[in-house]
Amino acid sequence: MLLQALPLGIARSHKGFLVGCTNSTVQCFNLKGKRTFCVNLPSPILAMHGLETAQQKIAKCLVVSLTNGMPVRSFGHAFLKT
Repeated sequence: MLLQALPLGIARSHKGFLVGCTNSTVQCFNLKGKRTFCVNLPSPILAMHGLETAQQKIAKCLVVSLTNGMPVRSFGHAFLKT
């Protein structure tokens, strides 16, 4: 697993890990460490959290707060599928 920038936050998705980086990207890695996709955001990430159910410790929704003052962005389960 090789990141393009320093990590800000990490959340476990249903088939891998989501990593928010200082270069305004959210990258997804599978459990073997291969990057599956990368999402570019319009401004730097302030905070990131994976919302999970009580039974499982796997993120069903990713919530990302950006520094430009826009509303909090949330990405649903279809986005998190790899």
